Amino acid sequence: MAAFPRALSVVVLFGINLLNYIDRWTVAGVLSDMQMQPSRGGFGISDAEGGLLTSMFILTYMVFSPVFGYFGDRMNRTAIIFIGVAAWSSAVFVGSFATTFPQLLACRAMVGVGEASYANVAPTLIADMYPIDERTRILSFYFVAVPVGSALGFILGGQASLYLGWRWAFRITPGISLFLASLLCVFMREPPRGLSDGRVHVSEYANSNRDSESLGAAATVLHGSDEAVPLPVASSEEVASNSSSAKGWWHDVRDVWSVRSFMWSTFGLTSVTFVMGALAQWGPSYLHRVSCSKLASGGALNASTSAAVAACKSDINLIFGLISCVTGVAGTFLGSALSRTYTTERNAADAILCALGLLVATPFVFLGVYFAPRDATLAWVMIFVAELMLGIIWVPVTAMLLYVISPLQRATASGMQTMFSHLFGDASSPVLVGYIADSLVHSGAAASRSDALQQALYPAALFCFLGALCFGMATSYLAEDRRTQNSVVPLNKSYSQLPSSPMIGSLPARVVNSSKSSLELVSVSPSPPSTAAGEPLATAGAATGVDSLDARSTDLRRR
Repeated sequence: MAAFPRALSVVVLFGINLLNYIDRWTVAGVLSDMQMQPSRGGFGISDAEGGLLTSMFILTYMVFSPVFGYFGDRMNRTAIIFIGVAAWSSAVFVGSFATTFPQLLACRAMVGVGEASYANVAPTLIADMYPIDERTRILSFYFVAVPVGSALGFILGGQASLYLGWRWAFRITPGISLFLASLLCVFMREPPRGLSDGRVHVSEYANSNRDSESLGAAATVLHGSDEAVPLPVASSEEVASNSSSAKGWWHDVRDVWSVRSFMWSTFGLTSVTFVMGALAQWGPSYLHRVSCSKLASGGALNASTSAAVAACKSDINLIFGLISCVTGVAGTFLGSALSRTYTTERNAADAILCALGLLVATPFVFLGVYFAPRDATLAWVMIFVAELMLGIIWVPVTAMLLYVISPLQRATASGMQTMFSHLFGDASSPVLVGYIADSLVHSGAAASRSDALQQALYPAALFCFLGALCFGMATSYLAEDRRTQNSVVPLNKSYSQLPSSPMIGSLPARVVNSSKSSLELVSVSPSPPSTAAGEPLATAGAATGVDSLDARSTDLRRR
């Protein structure tokens, strides 16, 4: 069966990530409907309970991220993605039929478990498919799904609520997610870990005939030299003592957190997720209260005013979603372009870029919250600039993780970063903002629910500033940590140097096995390989000049 070209694999990964964020933030678009009384189709929940919906999702997402990070460094990653997508899609769909708030809360928790498997594994696949000089560009495309998916979640929630009822917002995406995950699982051939960095852990493939084809196919992205490059394979004792799988998760965690630029960039990312979680969860609801509540201020709702309020909420969701989409896409590509332009192994441009983005965003976050009840147009402008600056950080912060962490520990690092940033970020901010708003109302410190929510949102600006300071600290260590990681070659005998220049289409190199005692990358001609009988050897997809690693191969060489 032909395998996906790597570009198509990235497109499918992008599609799944897009649906990931749609499902994640649809709740924010229909939250005000969920807060209505049961007689009007809601659950009658408070602000704190509304925040708990997102916090519970983030909590399970956070807890299971390091778990899937562990397995992502040791197991088939496409299978992990499929299982995770199946879990979250099923939970989203079942949640649309919840009749009580605890039932809905349980479903949202399960969505977090499923999404944790995907979010921590997919970037490591991209990292292994593309070399460093192309990786930032591909990641910028992949992470465009974050703002676009979030925006579509707001819009989908508002439009579904207006025309079909809020429950239908959760019934549209699950089938599409499962379809894309099935395509990925069936057609994508997983690349060896560390391949595009010029280093690959070959022992996990050398001892298994079923994996030999994957290693051979993966070599199609390598540009070989005219001379054979020996790749010694570790003995079973060496693998047991040195490989990432055998060292254990705690050893990996210790290694990851010892990288100081990773630590400080994780602290900075945590501040960003706190701000984004608070604004994404409560931004639409806050704007509903300061704008749409005026339409019903004359007394009890009737059919006419109910329709006007619903239309007002839908319009706000649409505007908020479009701003999030445009600024997210523009910010992601701007961050990617600036990163590619200014980042070298000798500087800390990525960390500086993140710090400056958050520093500029700080006053605009505050002013957006301040002007919302006073001047809606000016508030939208402030929100636009703030989200644009926040969107700049996504590609650089991911790129930093990928080039300061060993390829064998990237999924673990991603899981740890996800767990920490969500625990103290968007797992905390939605429920914390809701709790503060409820407390201000109950204590009489706020004149109305909209005033209470405004005061509860102001601390988001402070967290923007703290994030800028954390990325500023990362600048002190980034270049050194990157040089350190690039110098660790080989890590052990099973982690060997390969030619690092990529080539797609034709293959000037192939991998041959030598009785499990050594592994070579040898040069070959561009013509298709042949069997011992002289007949052309069929290959999956386009002709690449790759032989499978086969004990019967005429290229088998014993040492």
